[in-house]
Amino acid sequence: MTGGPGIPVSVLFAVLMALMVLMVVSMFVVVLAAAVKWAHATTVTRSSQDALEAAAQFRYALVAFACVAAGGVLVWMVRR
Repeated sequence: MTGGPGIPVSVLFAVLMALMVLMVVSMFVVVLAAAVKWAHATTVTRSSQDALEAAAQFRYALVAFACVAAGGVLVWMVRR
């Protein structure tokens, strides 16, 4: 079974899974950076505006990470 002009489907899924792993790892780094920024804003700067902004960025990063991880699970489920 091919996914295009002579490309095996297993190769396409391998490439897609590699991209998903790269996206999950990069989103994990973004979530970590947002968590560090939020922790710094709440403990060191003690500015409520900075803390609220950092918390919102952390929340958005967590939602994006969840979406990317769910996409990876869906790709893995389709492969099975």
